[in-house]
Amino acid sequence: MTLKEYRTANKLTVRKLTDELKTVDSRFTMAMVSNMENGVVEPPEGVKAWLAGKQIAMNEDPLTEEEDIVIRCLTSHHKDNPIERGDLKFWTGLTDRVMRKAIEGLRNRGYWILNDGYGYYITFNKDDLEPWINKERARARSINRTVQAMLSRVSGQTEMGKD
Repeated sequence: MTLKEYRTANKLTVRKLTDELKTVDSRFTMAMVSNMENGVVEPPEGVKAWLAGKQIAMNEDPLTEEEDIVIRCLTSHHKDNPIERGDLKFWTGLTDRVMRKAIEGLRNRGYWILNDGYGYYITFNKDDLEPWINKERARARSINRTVQAMLSRVSGQTEMGKD
């Protein structure tokens, strides 16, 4: 069982798991728990023993180098201090395409990386997440409508260049 599986199986929030881990190491923060769950950081030795005692394995799917670079750049950015796409590209040294793929990969791992139109940031607040989810769902519906409309016309299309 992974740390995330342990947390969800025991119906623990990241905050509650953080409180539990603080009994082992008082320095723990919610960001550290999230980073441990996603394989960004290795737990300290005392926590490794605690994890082993509960038969919890660490995430065996480490971040790619690009994901690691992006997450390190984003860790100091929050809703009130987002980083613009061009600045993130500059500071990571990645191409735009590679950077966006890394962000997608991180989001697929469960990181709450948002872009509210002002820039990218990481949030732990569900209230920040909901508008982003609604926007992405609306975007998905729009794309699906376009695809369906195009597919409905496939049989009636003429070939390009033929009269």
